[in-house]
Amino acid sequence: MTKNDLPQSDVQSKLPLIYFMFTISIMHICNVMAFKIVTIFGYQFAFTGIFFPFSFLLLTVLNESYGHVETERHIFYILMGQSLLIGVISLVIRFDVTNNVTTSGLYYELYKNLYKLLLSSNLAVGLSYYFTSFLNSKLKCWFLGKSWWLRFIAANGLGKAILVLSTYPINFYGILSWNQIFHVCINTWIFKMCIALFLLAAAQPLIKMNRKFDNADIYDFGVLYNPTKIYKSGNYGENYFSKNNA
Repeated sequence: MTKNDLPQSDVQSKLPLIYFMFTISIMHICNVMAFKIVTIFGYQFAFTGIFFPFSFLLLTVLNESYGHVETERHIFYILMGQSLLIGVISLVIRFDVTNNVTTSGLYYELYKNLYKLLLSSNLAVGLSYYFTSFLNSKLKCWFLGKSWWLRFIAANGLGKAILVLSTYPINFYGILSWNQIFHVCINTWIFKMCIALFLLAAAQPLIKMNRKFDNADIYDFGVLYNPTKIYKSGNYGENYFSKNNA
């Protein structure tokens, strides 16, 4: 592995914005469907469990190619975007809730607790995304870019566990029993990991595409993992891109 001529890679890249666009779209879908429960073969799942694995795929691919700091910035933008969405919905549903339109009352019941949604969404998503990125970044440095499958599964498993254990108890408290919440958490985590294993095959082509377009293969040697340092000058990984690995 030879170091690229660019010691720092905090440059304008072509593809991260596309990843952000798809990830924020997934987040908006999940926020709108936050309280939806589906039953598949007798097992109860949170509907968001179908879409969230795709966001973790995009997040891990982004981290693998562009490093932890770039990923942290996208997490920050995603949290701002979903906070705006939740805030607007929570504000709008308070207007004319007594107009005898069924959907108005239903929306109000779902989105009246702004603090609950912001806490479950931003805290859970922020922590799960951050630690997914953090773990994959660390493992990539420790394994020198090897053992991709192990790193992907470990990072995604940790992130999804944080997500389900922090989101669903908050969302469904007072709606479902604790026993039901527990089973929703377990079933949804297993379901998400099954989807993650299926999506694993799509990760490598995306990583190769990133390397081809941006000549980027970032290793986070010496970076500061403090989220408050994401815009600190010089706090960026080192580019070890090689055409032989593209």
